[in-house]
Amino acid sequence: MQIILLLSLVIYLVTAYFSVGYYHPDEHFQILEFCNYKLGNIPADYLPWEFNEQMRPALQPSIAFIVIKTLNLFSVYNPFTYALILRLITAILSWFIFYKLAVVLLDDFATATGKKIFLFMFLLTGFMPFLAVRFSSENYAALSFL
Repeated sequence: MQIILLLSLVIYLVTAYFSVGYYHPDEHFQILEFCNYKLGNIPADYLPWEFNEQMRPALQPSIAFIVIKTLNLFSVYNPFTYALILRLITAILSWFIFYKLAVVLLDDFATATGKKIFLFMFLLTGFMPFLAVRFSSENYAALSFL
């Protein structure tokens, strides 16, 4: 089972590395652009209408702000590196929470083979690593719930 856990972690990290861009526009325009405004890089006029309506939560832009300011301390100023680091953080957090949930559910399986198959399918279903590394509000809401 340790091999499955290590393999799944590697796959999550590799997926985070190769996932470029955003899956849904909110991932960029509602989080990173709000953070970019807080960093002083763009005026409020460039933000979508949700900004003036104050209808979006500020937690994820704040997380991004802290990560980016920390990276700036190490002279990292590339926005693609910012997005990569945010995806890597999300990948590790997602994998850890999925792993902890899987450990709780493993007791429901009587055989070692059943446990291995469940763990493999639970952590490595085809679309899960791709979706789990996204720095989106939907992911963080689901992770908070789990």
